[in-house]
Amino acid sequence: MAVHDSAAMTSPCTSESSFPSSMRVAYIETEDLPKWTADQFMLRSYAKTCRIPLSQWDSFDATKGELPTATQLRDYACICITGSHYNVSDAGLPWLAPLFQMIREAAALPSLRVLAICFGC
Repeated sequence: MAVHDSAAMTSPCTSESSFPSSMRVAYIETEDLPKWTADQFMLRSYAKTCRIPLSQWDSFDATKGELPTATQLRDYACICITGSHYNVSDAGLPWLAPLFQMIREAAALPSLRVLAICFGC
């Protein structure tokens, strides 16, 4: 049985009071089907589930080439990469390589937490 340090397991997605209002979340949309993107359905769902007010989320649409820069990533407490009907191994999607580069840059920042949801069918 693995033993985990509870301090290392803490998440900013626990309660509003544990996520200071000065902290920001980068929401990276990887879906473009209106069923999931209309009225910011998924963004609102993540914000509600994480108990972090919408006003603290900055939205980027990876399918349109919108991503935070390496410098901007330092301004976030965490990033949330949505799920998608696309597949991560589909080399024909021009926006995947920049997304993968952004993920590598995020992984290099020890204080930045990353939440990534199922991506691909």
